[in-house]
Amino acid sequence: NTSLDFILFKARLCARGFLQQHGINYFNSYAPTLSLISLRMLLVYASKYGFSIHNADIDAAYLNGVIDCDVYLQIPEGYIYSEEERRQMNSEPNATWCLKLQKGIYGLVQSGYIWRNTFIEFIQSIGFSVMKSDPCILVYRVNSKINIIIGLYVDDLIILYKVKTELDKFLAQLKQRF
Repeated sequence: NTSLDFILFKARLCARGFLQQHGINYFNSYAPTLSLISLRMLLVYASKYGFSIHNADIDAAYLNGVIDCDVYLQIPEGYIYSEEERRQMNSEPNATWCLKLQKGIYGLVQSGYIWRNTFIEFIQSIGFSVMKSDPCILVYRVNSKINIIIGLYVDDLIILYKVKTELDKFLAQLKQRF
């Protein structure tokens, strides 16, 4: 028998997206992902042109998505109110209290959509372009020469690169933002 000095509990706040209504608390939900054919094409391209391959995962990606409409949640059971919140609640005893989301969370119908839009907006701001033939392949060019190619699958990235310092620079920008 091993005695534990402490017990660690983890929890994740999730929305009950099955209660959302189209046109009221979400408008779009479609987010494309990298197809198997595109992944194979990227691997062939890397092999043929001497690109190295790196895999990356964005931790808690959906929590980075900038929400596109007003979404409210019930306050979860067990939430501990601050003194300020208690004072405000006592001053308005008949009010109904809830949480208004500012970022996406897991469980929302539109979480994938808003995460992808947030990621694409960021990636374009640092010089990448989205391929017209596949919206999940992103290309970074310097002097019309391809330096980095990214395949986006939900919150996972397959990154093709020629120069390690270019990859390191990109990963640092990614880490700083997400």
